[in-house]
Amino acid sequence: MKILKKGLALILVGSFCVSCSTQTNKRKDIFGFMGTVGVVSHNKVQFYQNEGSSWSVIPNLDLALPKGYQNIFWFMGTVGVVSHNKVQFYQYEGGSWSVIPELDFELPNGYQNVFGMMEAVGVVSHNKIQFYQYYGDYSHGSWSVIPELDFELPNGYRDVFGIMGTFGVISDNKVRFYQNYENSWSISLLDFDLPDGYQNVFGIMGAIGVIFNNKVRFYQNYKGPWSVIPEFDFDK
Repeated sequence: MKILKKGLALILVGSFCVSCSTQTNKRKDIFGFMGTVGVVSHNKVQFYQNEGSSWSVIPNLDLALPKGYQNIFWFMGTVGVVSHNKVQFYQYEGGSWSVIPELDFELPNGYQNVFGMMEAVGVVSHNKIQFYQYYGDYSHGSWSVIPELDFELPNGYRDVFGIMGTFGVISDNKVRFYQNYENSWSISLLDFDLPDGYQNVFGIMGAIGVIFNNKVRFYQNYKGPWSVIPEFDFDK
């Protein structure tokens, strides 16, 4: 598995919203995963899918989380679980979840948060994002930083979340999206104005999920301004 440094594709598929810059690894209880919504409760993740206009639990897909876990996010078809300053990646295969030990990722000292983005993992530290890639196969691979992709976060930012080849930065109740091309970051998509009282934001299959009042409302950007998808409303 090798990371493509140039021309990252912009595809909105599940993501993970990291904590405010003033906090460290604030745990989230809902995230996007491969077109489904993962909801954490009592140290277990249940995955929900939308069929027609209603959400239902996907049977036999529950993921038990380790005690003391700090956070959870989607990354390349796996679930990344942060615990004791390390990320372990879980894959679903043959009817059950299992850890891929070769992908264990030791987080740097002083990190503030971590999120998945396409084939890279973004680590937030001191108002800067550094992106890490996994080079090689599972038997001979390792994680390394991509220094030319460092991104300085704006002062006063509140949150960051990854959406495949782009990421969103929340500041002043607005999301601004950035995409990398030829090792340079530029703004992509239209800015998204967050509703008053929102609690969290994540991405899933071409949409943004905004959590407020114990409900998730999904918005899409398709050849125009952002608009709500009312039939996708999800009650936590």
